[in-house]
Amino acid sequence: MSFKNCVIYQIFPERFHIGNGLTIEDKIKNNLYPEYAVAKKWDELPEISMTTQGFQFFGGDIDGIIEKLDYIKEIGANCVYLTPVFPSNSNHKYDAISYTDVDKAFGGMSSFDRLITKAHECGIKICMDIALNHVSKNHPYFQQAIADPHSKYRDYFVFTDYPTVYNGWWGSTYLPELNYKNPEVIIDLITGEHSIIDFWVRKGIDAIRLDCANDLGPKLCNIIRDKAKSINPDVMVFGEVFNYSAKWHDCLDGLQSYFYTSSIFSTLEGAITTRQFGKNISKLISEANEEVLLNSFNILSSHDYKRALTNLNGEIKKYFMALIMQFTLPGIPKIYYGEEVGMTGGNDPMNRAPMVWDESKWNNEIISFYKTLSHIRQTKKEFQTGKFMDFSEWMDNGVIGYMRYCEDDPKEYSIVLLNIENTDKNFRLFIPYSYIFCQLDLKNLLSDEIIKAEISYIDVSLTAMEYKIYTPHNRSKSNYSFFKRI
Repeated sequence: MSFKNCVIYQIFPERFHIGNGLTIEDKIKNNLYPEYAVAKKWDELPEISMTTQGFQFFGGDIDGIIEKLDYIKEIGANCVYLTPVFPSNSNHKYDAISYTDVDKAFGGMSSFDRLITKAHECGIKICMDIALNHVSKNHPYFQQAIADPHSKYRDYFVFTDYPTVYNGWWGSTYLPELNYKNPEVIIDLITGEHSIIDFWVRKGIDAIRLDCANDLGPKLCNIIRDKAKSINPDVMVFGEVFNYSAKWHDCLDGLQSYFYTSSIFSTLEGAITTRQFGKNISKLISEANEEVLLNSFNILSSHDYKRALTNLNGEIKKYFMALIMQFTLPGIPKIYYGEEVGMTGGNDPMNRAPMVWDESKWNNEIISFYKTLSHIRQTKKEFQTGKFMDFSEWMDNGVIGYMRYCEDDPKEYSIVLLNIENTDKNFRLFIPYSYIFCQLDLKNLLSDEIIKAEISYIDVSLTAMEYKIYTPHNRSKSNYSFFKRI
């Protein structure tokens, strides 16, 4: 299976929507949360608190997601990526207590099974987030490990001073890391007949997103992918790698890396030049496995990263340029819930606020732009599978420029130009591509503008902070085709 034609919609289930007309008060009464849970109303914001922010609950659940599948499809997304849904005392569920069940506050396994069925009926794929690097300190394996020094589970973890000092993710005592040097851990969780991977792939999910793939390492990621594909060759295994991800391209089907993200924001902030941006992207592409790159997430924000509109200080034109890059650079655009309506929010927990469902608070200009870009990406195959050509070698004038083109269908190409400065730009751009025909009309996909190509070049005119996507216009000459024998 390929995800190249996908637009992914990421959901933090606890904050997306409450199903069945319930409220958090209703769910608290049903004893669905730990006794120390802090109940929050949907129209409130999370509170910044080191002691309570992981245990503030608004009530979102899987039935709520099912009720909004039509909304997700209307935006143009055709894959839902869920952050973890496992039983856990936290709101984020990256601290699993069990890997083979769904948290009761989310509706349990019956709701998850129904989600898979309903999503597939709508033509929407399901990608599931699994944190295999660490577990909750309340996980039965860890509890047995610290209770009994002779338990086999003691060696499922790395103790430096048993039983109180042990390896934890980023040093956290709440998230003990699994000891994958122990072969039994690999068999139990990954390769065995009753492993976590076996369980969820057989459930019918379309993809797995491995949390902390950089901590798991390339070798273990490869073992996980091999196991998943031995059950279903079509399932995809993605990995979260915060850093430059080239070394993980041979062990996963796709990556979630922040290299694109940081490059985009650094350029729009003026921290690096447009030429440096082009060099960054070209370097990654030159070292990447092309198939993996085309199946990797292009992200602007997430539950771990402040929302894009906040990152850009609310500047809509810069936001739209970031979106254009997200949707047109090699890879799969991944929308973080609420971005499409203009939600803002800084770092955790403010980037995890409840989804805004009051349409009077939506930014309709942003929604419309998302829908436009989703349509462009899903109808222009160069943005799904095409090659990349950077123009930074030919211009260093505050304009980001590149081209996507299909080697097997030369008429399928698009030229992306973004003026990130507050001054007008008029310049001549030579494009070393054999199918920029003299007098060929090029249409801007974001307006009704049409320009004519000359002999391997175009004359570009961009007002301050303007952006364009040019593609061959199929009515350049009446009764004539530039591409008739190509």
